[in-house]
Amino acid sequence: MAVRQRSLLDMNVDLLKHVVAVLQHFDTATRMLSTDRTPSLHLVCPTKKQLTKKLKPEAGDCAAVADMKSQLSSKLNDLFAVKPLHHLATLLDPRLKAGVLSNEERSDAVAALRKLADEVQLVDPSCSNEDASSEPSAKRRKVNEKSTSESDFFDDLFQSTEAVAVDEVDSYLSSTDSVSDVLSFWKAKEATWPKLAHCARWVLSVPATSTSSERVFSAAGRTLDDRRSQLKPETVDGLLFLHGLSGRQSMQE
Repeated sequence: MAVRQRSLLDMNVDLLKHVVAVLQHFDTATRMLSTDRTPSLHLVCPTKKQLTKKLKPEAGDCAAVADMKSQLSSKLNDLFAVKPLHHLATLLDPRLKAGVLSNEERSDAVAALRKLADEVQLVDPSCSNEDASSEPSAKRRKVNEKSTSESDFFDDLFQSTEAVAVDEVDSYLSSTDSVSDVLSFWKAKEATWPKLAHCARWVLSVPATSTSSERVFSAAGRTLDDRRSQLKPETVDGLLFLHGLSGRQSMQE
């Protein structure tokens, strides 16, 4: 009995187009979350939400495509882990602070942001230890005594002033400002919300995936092979540095 060999002409072209259209969303998501040139942690939650939406069955789906979407959706829920840090990063993107997180997730993220903001220690650049130490001790003592007496006398008024101070988290959540670049947004708002700007730098500097470090290890493996096993560590570091610069230049071009 002769076995009939299948060829490309036997393929269902329409079915392949539908399959490619579904998988294209995963390719886009992978590229966005694997970047090492721009922040990506704040895109984890919206990426999962968008993929879940794209995997919903449609009226025109055939049985094969509908079954594939169902299995991909199940695997997505099992393997695509979203953690509180991702919720916090999403909250720090002004474009995503509303409409992406559920009420519970948003409430927890706001609480985490408040806690993180309380840990920020701002330093006034106009004051330095050198200037403070240069002041005569007797004069400093006199000024401190005066400040203490004023604090005691106006204690209730000072407390009321502190009570009406603007809360950075509430001010940010109620704002409607937005930009296309999240880093540019927080750079521009550094004077308005200094503590939140610090929090944004801390959180958004975390990459969404380990792809960038895996790229470095792959480049190191190709650089330090059997034929170049005697390279000095500083030479390997220099080559990897140049490799990173060449990749950055090619992306800019």
